[in-house]
Amino acid sequence: MPLFLDTLPYAPVELTACPSVEQQAQAQQAYVTMVLTSLQALLARAERQPDYGFVDTKFSLADGKDFDSADPIRGQSAIYGWIQGRAIEALAGHRAWLKQTTGLSPALRQELDRRLHALLVRLVNNLENLRHHNQWRLSFVMTPTGQPLRIVDCRSVVRCEPQSDAPANFTDLFYAKGLAAAAASIGNQTAFQSAKKLFEWVVRDIESEQFTSDQQQLDPSNPGVNPIPGRHLYAPRMIALGATALFFRLTQNNEYRQMGVRFIEHILQRHANTNQQVPESPAFSLWEYTDDHGRPYIEADGILRSLPGHATEFVGLALKHLRVSGVDDLLLQQLLAQVLQANLQNGWAANDYGIVHSVDLRSGRILNTNMPWWSLPETIRAAMECRNFQSAEAWKPIAKIAMTCSNAFLRRYVRPAVHCMAIQALNQNGQVAPVIPAVPDADPCYHTGLSLIDALEIFEQTQPRR
Repeated sequence: MPLFLDTLPYAPVELTACPSVEQQAQAQQAYVTMVLTSLQALLARAERQPDYGFVDTKFSLADGKDFDSADPIRGQSAIYGWIQGRAIEALAGHRAWLKQTTGLSPALRQELDRRLHALLVRLVNNLENLRHHNQWRLSFVMTPTGQPLRIVDCRSVVRCEPQSDAPANFTDLFYAKGLAAAAASIGNQTAFQSAKKLFEWVVRDIESEQFTSDQQQLDPSNPGVNPIPGRHLYAPRMIALGATALFFRLTQNNEYRQMGVRFIEHILQRHANTNQQVPESPAFSLWEYTDDHGRPYIEADGILRSLPGHATEFVGLALKHLRVSGVDDLLLQQLLAQVLQANLQNGWAANDYGIVHSVDLRSGRILNTNMPWWSLPETIRAAMECRNFQSAEAWKPIAKIAMTCSNAFLRRYVRPAVHCMAIQALNQNGQVAPVIPAVPDADPCYHTGLSLIDALEIFEQTQPRR
C-alpha cells in the first residue's frame, strides 16, 4: 500500500508586497504540497496500468474525470510525443529534488524514489523500443505502436507514414532532453548516449535553420502553429537551453556551456528590441518570429507577434543555463532581467488573472486574450533566477513579479480537488477557457513541477546581493 503525503494540506497564501517570513514559509509549503500531490497522482495513474507504456495524464483538469478512451484526440490511442518527452524529464527532475529536499519522512522519500525509478525504467524501455521500430523518430501525435497521426479539423485523426528524413522538430528536442535526464537518473548509459546523439542532430538542424515545428493545430483561435516558409521561431533555441544546462551538469563538457550562450545571444540579437530596432515597440520586447534575413517578421496585416509567456520562459531557461554552467556575466544577466520585466508588462492582463497568450508589439493590441497556466510558473522561475545577481534594491520589482504571478496562479488556476494541478487556460473573464493550448493531456509535472522546483531551490539557497 503506497504511503501518502506527510506534508501539510494545500493552503494557498496571498503574498503581500513585502511578505513576512511566515507568508514566505506558507507559500513554500503550498508549492511543495502542489509538487508532491501532482507527482503522486502521476505515479498512481501509471501504476494502475502496468502494461501501458506511457505516462497517462488524459483527464479533465476541470473535474478530474478521465477522457473517453474512444476519443480520437484525447483517448489513450493518441500518444503525444511532447508529453512523453516532458514527462520523463520531469520525473527525473523530481527524483533528483526528492533526494535533497527537506520535510519528508525517510519512508516516503524512499518509496517515491523506488516508484520513480521503476516508472522511468518502464518508460525509457518502451519509448526507445518504439523509436527503434519507427525509424528512430517519435511524433507529435501517434498510435501506441508509434505510427504518426495527423489531426484533421481539431477533432479527428488519420494515420500517416513515418518520415525518417524529415528535419528535426520539437518532439525530437523534447525527447532528447527528456531521455538524457531519465537515462542519467536510472544509470542507462546506452540510452544516455542515444540522447546525446539525438540532441547533436537536433542542434545541427537548429543552427542551420532546418529545424521545423511539428506542432499540430488543436485550437482554432491559434493559427500561429502552422509553419510558414521564411518565418523563424526562437522557441527551438529557447527549449534547447533546458538541454544545454542539463547536458553540462551531467558531463561538465564546455561545449554545452558555449552552446547555451550562443543560443541566448542569438535570441537577444535577432528577437529582442534591445536597440529600438522597432521604435514603436517597447524596449526589450521579444517578437516571436524573424524573416530569412534575421529581421522582425511582420505579418501580412502589419502585426509583429509576441507571446509574452514565451519571452519570460526564455529568460528563466537562459538564466538557469548561465547559473548551472557557471557563466557569471552580469551585463547579460541584467539584460535578461530587463527582458523579463518588459515582456511581463506587455502581457499582464488588466484584470490580474494572468499573462495573455499573444500581443501585437507595434500597436499594443492583445491578439488572443486567453491566459495559459504554464506562463505563470515559468515566470516565477525566471524571477527567482534573478535573485542571486540583483542588488537588494533592483530585486524589489522582480520580487513583485514573482509575487503577482504566484497570487494569480494559486488563486485562479490551481485545482486542489484535481491533484493540485492547474487548469490549462482562463479566458478574459477568469472562466475556464474551452481551448487546448498545445495538447489535451494535462501537464506531466513539467511546466509546473520543474519550474517550481527550481524556484524553491533558488529561494532556499540564495539572497539578493547587497
